[in-house]
Amino acid sequence: MTEPTNIFIFTAGDASARAHLDDSITKSISLETVLAHLPPDTHSQISEISKEHGLYAWGAIPGPQNRPRWAAMQEGDLALCVYDSRYRYVAQVLKKFENEDLARAIWGQDPEGRTWSLIYFLTEPQKLDVPLLDLAGYLQQGYMGFTRISDAKSARIKAEFGSINTFVEQQLLSRPIDAHPLDNITRQDVLDALARLDAGETHGYGPSTDYNLVHEGKPYPPKAAAGIATMRTLGRPLRPSEFSAGMGTKNFRVLEKLGFTIQPKPSDDLFFLIRSNEDSPYDDELGVRYHFTNTVPNHKKLLVGARVVVDSTSSNGTRLRGHGNLGPAQSKVTPSGSQEFVSEFTSWTPFSPPKPISAALKAQIAAQPGYNVQHAIRPLSRRLFEAITDGKPIDMIDEVVLIGTTRRTDKELDEFQDLVNREGGQAWWWSFPIKSEAQSALPRPFYVYLNRGGGVFTHRCRVDDFRTSQGNSGMESPWPEKTPLRLRGATRAGDRQSEVFKTWLLVGSVEEIKPALALSDFEPAAPWSSDNNILNQSTFGYAYRKQKTGVPTPSKPYTVDDAIEDIFLSKTDLEELIGLLSSKKNLILQGAPGTGKTYLAKRLAFALMGEAADDRVTMVQFHQSYSYEDFIGGYRPTGEGFAFKSGVFSRFCAAATQRPTAKFVFVIDEINRGNLSKILGEVMLLMESDKRGPGWAIPLTYSTEQEPPFYIPENVYIIGLMNTADRSLAMVDYALRRRFAFWTLLPAFESARFKVHLQSREIPEAFTKKIVDRMSKLNAAIAADKDLGAGFMVGHSFFTSPDESVSADAWYARVIRAEVAPLLAEYWFDKPASYIEDRVNELLA
Repeated sequence: MTEPTNIFIFTAGDASARAHLDDSITKSISLETVLAHLPPDTHSQISEISKEHGLYAWGAIPGPQNRPRWAAMQEGDLALCVYDSRYRYVAQVLKKFENEDLARAIWGQDPEGRTWSLIYFLTEPQKLDVPLLDLAGYLQQGYMGFTRISDAKSARIKAEFGSINTFVEQQLLSRPIDAHPLDNITRQDVLDALARLDAGETHGYGPSTDYNLVHEGKPYPPKAAAGIATMRTLGRPLRPSEFSAGMGTKNFRVLEKLGFTIQPKPSDDLFFLIRSNEDSPYDDELGVRYHFTNTVPNHKKLLVGARVVVDSTSSNGTRLRGHGNLGPAQSKVTPSGSQEFVSEFTSWTPFSPPKPISAALKAQIAAQPGYNVQHAIRPLSRRLFEAITDGKPIDMIDEVVLIGTTRRTDKELDEFQDLVNREGGQAWWWSFPIKSEAQSALPRPFYVYLNRGGGVFTHRCRVDDFRTSQGNSGMESPWPEKTPLRLRGATRAGDRQSEVFKTWLLVGSVEEIKPALALSDFEPAAPWSSDNNILNQSTFGYAYRKQKTGVPTPSKPYTVDDAIEDIFLSKTDLEELIGLLSSKKNLILQGAPGTGKTYLAKRLAFALMGEAADDRVTMVQFHQSYSYEDFIGGYRPTGEGFAFKSGVFSRFCAAATQRPTAKFVFVIDEINRGNLSKILGEVMLLMESDKRGPGWAIPLTYSTEQEPPFYIPENVYIIGLMNTADRSLAMVDYALRRRFAFWTLLPAFESARFKVHLQSREIPEAFTKKIVDRMSKLNAAIAADKDLGAGFMVGHSFFTSPDESVSADAWYARVIRAEVAPLLAEYWFDKPASYIEDRVNELLA
């Protein structure tokens, strides 16, 4: 550990600063995010820091006090984090940069538009829990923001302890604090975890979405491997919610230090144009194999395999030779020390004859994000890839449009429309730029669709030309004759950052859209927008307008008879449930694990609607961190500041208002896991069945004067799902309880429908009887247990999907060992292990 010269303090005293701890102190920052905003000559060093330490950082807003302190900071200096009158983290400075774009990407900006651009990267912060007063004689009793400890105090520390590092060891790190459980696992612990995964034990973990731990050629979910590896040291696996996974996290670094390989998962969403020339030094064979090295840009993205179009250049020009799927790459180290990769094609379709690249197609390819004509591996969008491989004319590829959120009223838009028509065009300013990398993808002219709040689009503007600035100072209108007199020659409308003229659009027409469009009519244009940020008051959204051709295919009719074919309820019970939901509009399905709550909810929704309409059913899951901002809406940090984002329920209600004759169903899984008062806020009032519709509309917490009040449409129905066996949760409070009807689902082992279902899946009748008898006996014992009761019984859903690749005995034993036994261990946590084992053996007997 390098001996520090200086000691610096950074504070996290308010809620926003505490949120920034989660962005860059408790979790590593994405390497891709950092490299995207730093110059290329720093990439090698930053990559090494990421590999050795992860990417942790903090920053300060430039100012007369912060700048000289930051300037004095040296590599190796000590950084201590303080909040709630305690020292919370300690780390050493590795590197520092002043970079406004990177700061905005990590932390956004404050309400005044400033950001924390005096950035310093740190070693992985170590947790502390030391009161400030305990070290007041050496440091300070309190702090206000970014602070440098005086030279006199640093000198005293060195005089008494010999060095600052010794002071840290004796006065900070020696204080007791729980070690991270992953620090104590060994390679053998991980191998044991992989064996458990092979045996079908999941312990609550699902498959990984982005990465595989590859061992002896077999992929495993890395988070599950690490979490289950704590069985020896903790006596139980870590729960998925107790730690993070992903590149740069402790989880991945621990696994890699133990010698395991982690790779990105193969993806169907990676598309590339790759070059394979006849004069290539490799023994490439078109449609069979493809070579590349680690010096080629974008090579990492190709390691997991991708869908590719192959071009080659010769004396006859550049031609497209065909397309196919490349499998994962195999690598070897060359004598020069570089890495060479070869990927085999898993499918191949040649273009016969090879296709020339038209000027229109060349322009579309050049407009792709990250394109460089000199690169052999060039990214393509899914749309362009499909247009090339399907032979679709290039002019049929959907054009990119902008989405702009505006607070202009209907009257103001009408007046603007009249002005545009009268003057033949009008200049309109916006306080944020059009992203430079997206500009070439915009056609001329293009359209801006106006979001009026909640993802409802009532107007669109045709933009004939634009000017945009990436700076902060603003710009004058380039079309003064089309600009209101009061704005001519100005660069801003006021003192606020939101009043700076960063983009000018020359609007050639304004059209009212009838009926109004919803967010579902657009598809985010990656990488500039995603589902999470396409609606944003602080930046444009980038999207493709979904094309509607012909008559939409109607949803398939869905009746009560269709529903009961898939569930273990009687027709009478299902009809009563539909009646309850229809009249009360809010229903909670409660029951023990495995009673089919989630499975029933969607089929109940379809039966209520009378058709299997997936686009009118939305499901979310509540948890302890779920908030009002997630559900209803609130201000969120973006790369360019804070912007209002509608929550999932607000967007759902906005869509329902557009189709008032259709029924919409919103499903909330684990409804009692969330802090309901915090999540619902004032909307709890509107959930009552007799308080629906615009007559009960109320302003929301983050509403502005220009925004209409919020209401829940009469055609919205809500289904909550609640696990009665989770003793860590409080029951739903009375205020919400009286707004819902409740229905308890019980295990259906005794139902004739369950027995018929198993026999239809090739489970013998005698074995079905064994399952029913064993589980019914177990559930009777659970129901009779005074510490448990009927709410803890084991549901039938554990046994509804037999594995036809193994015998009935093997499948049943696996379910008992891997799924039922861990549940019983949680139920009877205070019983000896032998008691649980006896119950399991009774089930297997």
